[in-house]
Amino acid sequence: MKSKHAVTIFVTAMSWTSLAGQATRSSPATKPADRLEAYIRAVRQADNPRSAMSAYARGCAIDRNKAELHNAYMRRMLKFGLPKIAYYPARVLVRLDRSNGLAWGVVGYMQGKRGEFAEAFSATIRSLENRRDDPSVLHNAGQLAAWYDNEPDLPRVHDRVRRSLAQMKKELLAGKPYSSAYKAIEAAYAQRAEMVERLDKQVAAAEAEVLAARRMAMEIDSQLRELADEIDRRKRMIDELWRELRTGAGYYYRDADGRLIYYRRYRRAYRDDLYDRIHQAEREVERLKAERRGVRNRGKTVLVELKGKEVILARLRQQMRKAKIRTGRTFRWDPPAVDGVVTPEVEHFPVSTRPAAPADPETQAGQRLKLAELYLRHEMNEKAGVILQGILEDYGSTKAAAQAKAFLAKLKPLE
Repeated sequence: MKSKHAVTIFVTAMSWTSLAGQATRSSPATKPADRLEAYIRAVRQADNPRSAMSAYARGCAIDRNKAELHNAYMRRMLKFGLPKIAYYPARVLVRLDRSNGLAWGVVGYMQGKRGEFAEAFSATIRSLENRRDDPSVLHNAGQLAAWYDNEPDLPRVHDRVRRSLAQMKKELLAGKPYSSAYKAIEAAYAQRAEMVERLDKQVAAAEAEVLAARRMAMEIDSQLRELADEIDRRKRMIDELWRELRTGAGYYYRDADGRLIYYRRYRRAYRDDLYDRIHQAEREVERLKAERRGVRNRGKTVLVELKGKEVILARLRQQMRKAKIRTGRTFRWDPPAVDGVVTPEVEHFPVSTRPAAPADPETQAGQRLKLAELYLRHEMNEKAGVILQGILEDYGSTKAAAQAKAFLAKLKPLE
């Protein structure tokens, strides 16, 4: 897939035509092929990225499938330290010329920086097939080979690339750029494995502690439920004893002769027993409430401990995730060399330092005249008069000076 950034720069470059225009004017050629050669020369000789972009865009308008044009632009951008822009012509080149090792190197470099290791692996090994003297490509390939040999979750890699690496591996390991990069990434994987093993044990221990704390919290919750049920049961029993005491104390009735007779249902001893049972149940309710308060306090402590253990567990799991991706930070990607020279990638696109063209006297006088007119519209005649007089003194031969003279004629003499 084409790089969005590179395509954007490419489209923008269509409007930058300074150097390409110079190439066209300096060349008497009129045929498209001759004009294209002029643009290729302009790309190779460009002294800044924008000039190269302009010539490249004009050349592509003539022939988008000219490998020589894409190759010149890719090399020039690498020399400017702009591999992100060189990525677009490199992608075109690996389609037009499958044996272009430099183009494969640029593609592998960009995919490696994006974390697309399987694609970077294939492209970089393809680059090595024709470019075993490039220290950057050798370094990048060594990293990717170590990734391929040590990554536990390895994606699918084309068999052709694996066979190619197997054929070159002995020769590659004998060189320092490849072997040093391979050992650095291999050591990083070993360190990651050791860290993951240690964190695995810590996570397992933390999970056991969290599980024990959760079980304790569940037991306390169960105890609170049982105590609440027991308190409710005792309260219902107290209510029933009071009802029995109120309804069973006795009542009045009239006999056959009409006399009012009081009937005592329970004897005094039985009523006293009911009172005792009520008081005993009330004391038991108070005891159960006190026990419930103690259990609640223990529950609060357990919940605080549980929260702390869960925080520790979450932190350990986060460290585990970071440890599993930590190896990616060890990778260092170097852009391919051009003519044996590696140009580091620049952080920002170079800003044009072209100086602004100096304003001519007529323009400068016109600007000052506009300022004077602004003062006049706001009835600030004194300030306007000073500016108008200055125009006459500094730019007496301009059209603006003639207008300034006309404005001054309408104003009162300056004090």
